[in-house]
Amino acid sequence: MRILVIEDDLMQCRQLESHIAGLGHRAESAVDVQSAWEAAQGNPPDAILLDLNIPGGTGLKFLNQRNGSNRLRAVPVIVITGVEDPMVRRMAEQHAVEIILSKPVDYRRLDAVLQKVSDRLAAK
Repeated sequence: MRILVIEDDLMQCRQLESHIAGLGHRAESAVDVQSAWEAAQGNPPDAILLDLNIPGGTGLKFLNQRNGSNRLRAVPVIVITGVEDPMVRRMAEQHAVEIILSKPVDYRRLDAVLQKVSDRLAAK
């Protein structure tokens, strides 16, 4: 499975990439809304890990773009965020995300969600 990691904190991004690689998946990264959109549009990933607090807008802006794209609308998104604002979380949930995980990342929960996404893709 190819996973796009959208995270502007480089240490967090590298940790996620390393963890994803350890699970046998391929990880690519983007650090802002524009580079994330270009990466996703150019070659749609199988799943996206998305931080809500990124430069060039927000993760919510990316989700709005994704939902308006026939190519990307079905790509599963896992939100990983330090934002605790209930309204922001509710807005993210309205974009049909798989799950919202708080930072620091609970890797067991992340693994379970990635496995569910992988199983769904394999069943297609």
